[in-house]
Amino acid sequence: MVIRRDTPTVALVVPRGAPQYTGPIVRGAASVLRAARANVLTLVGGGHHLKGRVRNLAYELLSPDLVDGVITIGGMLFLEEGAAEHFREQYRNVTIVNVGSELPSSTNVLADNEQGMRDAVRHLAGLGHQKIALVRGPQHNTEAAERYRGYRAGLEGAGLALDPQLIAPGTYMALSGEKAVRLLIDERGTQPDAIIAANDGMALGVMRALKRRGLRIPNDIAVMGFDNVLESATSDPPLTSIAQPLVDEGARAADLVLALVRGQAVPERVLLPTELVIRESCGDAGNGASTTALDPYRPGDGRAWLDANAEALFTTVRREAGWSSLEQAPFVDIARGVVSELEGLAPAAQPEALLKRSAEADLWRWVKALSLFERLLVGSLEKAGLPTASARQGVERVISVAERMAEAERARDAVEDEAALDRSTRFGMALLRAHSQSEMVNAVANRLAEHPHIRGYHISLLEQDERWSRLALSSSPRPGEEDQPLRFITRTLPDTIRPQALPYNLCLANLGEDRSAAGLLVLETAPEQATRVDELAMQLSSWLDAGRRDIQREEAPGEHDPRTVTGKTPARIGRYQVLTKLGSGGMATVYLAQTDVAGVARPVALKLLHTELEQAGWAEQLIEEARLAAAIRHPNVVQVLELGEHASGVFLVMEFVEGGSLAVLLRAMRQGSERVPARIVARILVDSLGGLHAAHELKDAEGVPLNLVHRDVSLQNILVGVDGVTKITDFGIAKTAEHFDVTESGVLKGKVRYMSPEQAFGRRVDRRADVWAMGVVLWELLTNQRLFGEANEAATLLKIISGPPPHVSTSCTVTPEVDALVARALAIDPSERFQSAREFRSALVSVWQGEGGLAEPEEVGALVRDRLSHFEGGKHLILDSDTTLRARRAN
Repeated sequence: MVIRRDTPTVALVVPRGAPQYTGPIVRGAASVLRAARANVLTLVGGGHHLKGRVRNLAYELLSPDLVDGVITIGGMLFLEEGAAEHFREQYRNVTIVNVGSELPSSTNVLADNEQGMRDAVRHLAGLGHQKIALVRGPQHNTEAAERYRGYRAGLEGAGLALDPQLIAPGTYMALSGEKAVRLLIDERGTQPDAIIAANDGMALGVMRALKRRGLRIPNDIAVMGFDNVLESATSDPPLTSIAQPLVDEGARAADLVLALVRGQAVPERVLLPTELVIRESCGDAGNGASTTALDPYRPGDGRAWLDANAEALFTTVRREAGWSSLEQAPFVDIARGVVSELEGLAPAAQPEALLKRSAEADLWRWVKALSLFERLLVGSLEKAGLPTASARQGVERVISVAERMAEAERARDAVEDEAALDRSTRFGMALLRAHSQSEMVNAVANRLAEHPHIRGYHISLLEQDERWSRLALSSSPRPGEEDQPLRFITRTLPDTIRPQALPYNLCLANLGEDRSAAGLLVLETAPEQATRVDELAMQLSSWLDAGRRDIQREEAPGEHDPRTVTGKTPARIGRYQVLTKLGSGGMATVYLAQTDVAGVARPVALKLLHTELEQAGWAEQLIEEARLAAAIRHPNVVQVLELGEHASGVFLVMEFVEGGSLAVLLRAMRQGSERVPARIVARILVDSLGGLHAAHELKDAEGVPLNLVHRDVSLQNILVGVDGVTKITDFGIAKTAEHFDVTESGVLKGKVRYMSPEQAFGRRVDRRADVWAMGVVLWELLTNQRLFGEANEAATLLKIISGPPPHVSTSCTVTPEVDALVARALAIDPSERFQSAREFRSALVSVWQGEGGLAEPEEVGALVRDRLSHFEGGKHLILDSDTTLRARRAN
């Protein structure tokens, strides 16, 4: 390719998620591109999917007119079958160097995954392990396939037979590791003596599950991972892993793309070696360095000894420290300074100065590397019969400097993280307070201008025909056009937003949610800020969507709702006969179905995952919902009966509740200008809180609390039956404490009207968030009104976080005791609320003893049957006495 610019422009495509994997690759590529003074466009977003899926405007900018070359991180970008081929075809005119997987008709920089897994199996077999299990990666992921081939080759090389019963499926998620242990040990009874996971995330999940069963690591079972992420070094015990040369992969990819841009020939495939990082999880950590063969140390000739052993020292330290990107030159310089002091010579360079010039992000690795060097040096001195005290002092002095610098780095990181959270909160607050597009634009501009890592900012929005975009916000508008937003073709990037000073760095992220594209966020910042840029984009997307989404449509989605999946209702799903469609949401469609039990037709509710979500790997979330709900055994929780797979997709079978949701019941009461009697309200809340408390108290098989939080308690997810029993349902977004993920920053999950203030801010939540939601439910049942009835989600969120909600006594007549009860459930500060659903329930029972007591279930059932049997305004099901179905559908 002929360079058309004095400075080449390279696009760096960074998929969302797994920053511990993509981050080092980005750092390696950015360092080379920065040294070459190249312009860098960092494109951030989700994985690449086939036609008809999420549209990513950032990726659409990959054209020869805009960029000279592209670096893609295929290991995370192409997770769907056929995605790599589709991507290459879509951008066939672009020069691409791909990292981490095979991309057709491109130069690929790969880690030798197959050899790495062979090394892992050989290592375990060498320790005497005979039953080595494997937790595989995603089915269509090329790296996972390479690791599986290496596993098989490693077994063959060690003389071990391949046993399919020792292989478990996985999805690169920690939850897959836990499920693999349940499958291998509990269901199959295989009792492996070692488990290798295809990535560290699953390996950490394996360790967690083994500990719950009382199995010791590595005494009972050895565990090994792959990728050597930071968490593997800090786990308990530290995890043995295979280190991918991620920084080196990124740097090499940048070298290759620059060579291609210059018209130079490059190899089609570059394979970089992986390294075995030995830690305690296999029971042999620390044995490798002490056995490294070194030439004998000769007094007075330390530099010659170092020169003769430099390669062996460097190789051993890099392997044992798990630091594949460690460079030999700075390591040898620091070692030379220590040896010079040991010999009483003036050091060539002060080790402290060398450390300060090294990347601060690697300081904690220097501590480990220097400790290993000390052990090697002292071991060589001991073999030569020489004193070791001065050597220890010399190395430990440098280690103490590295430790102090690392502590300072951690403190700075903590301050930055706190500042980032504060900026995120203020950013969200500013958007919430904006009542018009111009106010929103000003709010965004003000907040982005305050960000320390952002030098310029630009937001473009799609126009109606989507071929054109307009620049809604820019920190550098063209002179004379400040009041006239620039209009440009969507697949281009206007010169207006390219900094005049070269080289420039722009990070671009997609705006828009729910399978739609709204526009593009462009920030002038370094590629290393890609994850933060993505978080800002997701938050901005959430508020943009919140401002244009209608709450009423969300609560009762009909066929007009764009999120409703259209299509014919299947006649059968598995062994179930489908009777009618109950409704459809963003994740699944729910049907009323039936099956024969001993010749008697039994109605069930069947939840079928949308096909396109199953193809994208979302079946894992439905399976998690089934796992959680099935584990809760309580009469006030809808029971899960079966999880199945069918040609139509993955489905969940639940008990059928004849009746309807509280939302439907409340609308039926409003239709007759009635309120639900207070005695019945109290009974419904008491039952609901009982089921909710059972969910909160859920424990695993070993009795360890899971700290489950429902996160979506609402009128829609509380069902009342004609038998008078109330049940909590829909654990689709529930999470245990250990599975809360910081990657959800800025993304709101659950119905906004029932969100607690801490959940609305996107902060970590516990069971008290569900207590708040039940407080909102109680307020609305008593008043027959919405507590937060604003026109859109943005206004609702602003109302929630602006201060204490109004007392229930402002909307209906209640006693002071009831007023205080509801107010406590709705306290802004979680520490001032009821601390559990049980405490809320007990207080409610106590207060209602003075209000005439609770209604009996028969009263609740009679009200449900009477009001819903003739109500045409909502979705509910009442069975006639002859068991024929009558379905009342939404208007």
